[in-house]
Amino acid sequence: MPSVPESPGLARPPRIRVAPIGADCSWGDAAIELASTYLVRPYDWQSDVLRCWLARNGDRYACSTCGLIVPRQNGKSKAIVAARMLLGAAVIGETIRYSAHRVDTMLEIFDIFVEMFGDPRMPQDDWPHPELARQLHDRVRKWNFNNGHQKIELKNGGFMRFASRATGAGRGSTVDVNVYDEAQYLTDEQVASATPNQSAGPRKDPQKIYLGTPPSEPGMTADPFKRVRTAAIEIAENKGSTVKLVSEAGSSSYFGSYLLCPAIRKDGTQTKLVFETEDPANPGSIAANASYSSGSAGIGSVFVLSYIATGTTGNIEINSGRVVAKGGNGGAGIGGGCRGNAQNITINGGIVEAEGVDGGAGIGGGYGRNGKDITINGGDVFAISTDGNGAGIGGGEAETVLTSCLSRGENIRINGGNVTAQATGDKGAGIGSGGLGLAQGIYISGGTVNAESYGDGAGIGSGGGKESGVTDIYISGGDVTAVGGRYVDANNSAGIGGHFYQKNSKTSQMNIVISGGTVNATGEVGIGAIHGHDIVYNNPKTSITISGGTITAKGLGILQDVGYYNSNRGCTTTITGGSLNADRVVNPVDKWGN
Repeated sequence: MPSVPESPGLARPPRIRVAPIGADCSWGDAAIELASTYLVRPYDWQSDVLRCWLARNGDRYACSTCGLIVPRQNGKSKAIVAARMLLGAAVIGETIRYSAHRVDTMLEIFDIFVEMFGDPRMPQDDWPHPELARQLHDRVRKWNFNNGHQKIELKNGGFMRFASRATGAGRGSTVDVNVYDEAQYLTDEQVASATPNQSAGPRKDPQKIYLGTPPSEPGMTADPFKRVRTAAIEIAENKGSTVKLVSEAGSSSYFGSYLLCPAIRKDGTQTKLVFETEDPANPGSIAANASYSSGSAGIGSVFVLSYIATGTTGNIEINSGRVVAKGGNGGAGIGGGCRGNAQNITINGGIVEAEGVDGGAGIGGGYGRNGKDITINGGDVFAISTDGNGAGIGGGEAETVLTSCLSRGENIRINGGNVTAQATGDKGAGIGSGGLGLAQGIYISGGTVNAESYGDGAGIGSGGGKESGVTDIYISGGDVTAVGGRYVDANNSAGIGGHFYQKNSKTSQMNIVISGGTVNATGEVGIGAIHGHDIVYNNPKTSITISGGTITAKGLGILQDVGYYNSNRGCTTTITGGSLNADRVVNPVDKWGN
């Protein structure tokens, strides 16, 4: 039996692969065997595509919609498209409609099958591979070579119809499988004309396949094609489900956004999204960069138009690999898009770089919204909010059209890892809340933590602004450095602490408890409360308790190292253990009550 050549094109696999897990791939293996016998020997990645497209869950396709985006001349015609169609029509008995934007592309695929099945218009001795062609030729019931109506009908009931696309070209042809080649030119109207006929296909197991190059030229409408790609990287909600994005060893994958979509879309909290790499010693990289105009997160939720919306994204876990994410205008790097809440984000390992933009947190809430239940147990984490007043880790900048302090950084826990958090705007905190927001519960028990604000926000605590605030900060371990107001001479900033939260409250209470670790805090107040505005506080109280650890606190200028910015009222510092290096401590009380 004559041998077939290797597939033309690149041996390198696609950068992004989204595929079913645990499905039956035996049909894919059969297609690979057919390709190797009658067409070309597929590369590994081409074989993988066939397995994914033909994967089965019970008596149905695991993927009713499939896509492949590759550059031209990459070997998809024979190794993938023709192999899929050959198995479907000749073995399974499927009815298949193949369409392409250009006539010559359609004829190229048709000619592949004419040669493979043996051209009836030629003597058999003139066939390029007569021995192979005879095996398939006897399966044909009818040929149609008329222009625009090319078709091969088989005795098992299957057929392959070939068409150059035009509006309405799919009507009158009931099929099981629609193959849309050159899908970068495909329109919604062309898909709509074919879909009703496909749903009436004889096998009642329909499949759509979209193929093409990245739509980068004028005239490439590609709306259906783009939606297929977006759907592949959008994490759908399904309670109790887990979706894993696993990077191959040493690989680099890039996700970009389309229109208002995040680079990797994750709405809601029911489905768990997990990032991992095959080999942590040689980690792969996943980069997700939302366009600035999208207003969405790099990884997370979409931009929300209404300022009263309350949607939440979350249940995101990073275990290994390198994950790089950047939000659009008002979007978090990882978390909420503009006006999107974020909740339950956990980092256990890997390398994570997250950038929020124009009020979005690096990791946490989008502009105007909350970042809640953020836990870091390990890994190297760099989170930054740029060009706005979001926190590095925590809440987004509060939206001034709403009640202040709607935006919160809440229940942020750092148990290990190397963590750097920066807020480069006028008012965001390094770890805590965005400008005019509330920091409510920050817990550090381990790791190396460097947190800094460039403006009025605290290094760890609340963002700046007269109606921002902080309630509870607990540090029990780790090596912690917190700098407030790094580039504005620490104006109205605290290293650890921040402003009072007094909105609609008769009493404001700030609790800072340090029981262990090495802590260095620098700001206009090193550790404690601050306000620099002529407003009336409703009996504000600050309680600072130090029972362990090695603490250095420095208030710049003439202000307090530990305590309350411009008044001793309501501030108590209780020292029962540890080592405190500070010159100016407001109302200190030692362990004997002195």
